[in-house]
Amino acid sequence: MTSSSLRPAIFLAAALLPSVQLSCRGDIDATRLEVERRLREPCSATFSASTDRASAYVIELYETSMDFSGDSTQAACTRCLGMSGDCMLSERVCRCGPASTPSVENLSAALSGLRFKGVDEGRTYCVRVTEVATDTSISATEIDECSCDPTWFALPGVLEKAAACALSTLISPSEDSARLDLLCRDDGATGTRTAFTSCLSNGR
Repeated sequence: MTSSSLRPAIFLAAALLPSVQLSCRGDIDATRLEVERRLREPCSATFSASTDRASAYVIELYETSMDFSGDSTQAACTRCLGMSGDCMLSERVCRCGPASTPSVENLSAALSGLRFKGVDEGRTYCVRVTEVATDTSISATEIDECSCDPTWFALPGVLEKAAACALSTLISPSEDSARLDLLCRDDGATGTRTAFTSCLSNGR
């Protein structure tokens, strides 16, 4: 094959190169999520601690497809999960530990050491954590990874079992510092109860 016959093929390959876009991948360090509770009252115990009860934490990462730039509140993730198809589940991890009352400290411990690997650096994400009172005996003295039970996150079971729910502000691999607002089942104000139910049910 002569050099002149190679030129069209070279030009064609060069023309196609810009259309091939390789997305960069990164990690999100869930340990850097700052758990907060904007309500001053602590959560109440949802069940008594015993050997046949445990707390399960369902930690979900959702990839957003909308531009929420400039919104640094949980409202962006609330809207995203509430819009069909705008928040896609990217990963779900479950961790189990001793039965406990929902708190900022316990939720932070559930996130400790967790990394979401290989996520798209060009996207933004939302994190939702649901704490569930389980009926299954789990011999755990500390929080560790466990198999996910569908009743811990699927409707309608999650509405009955959940003790707490926390939703993050927007997060990305390049900016993996965000806040999680902890809501509990026993929160009294009507608006707070609605937010708790939305946190549990949106996007399911």
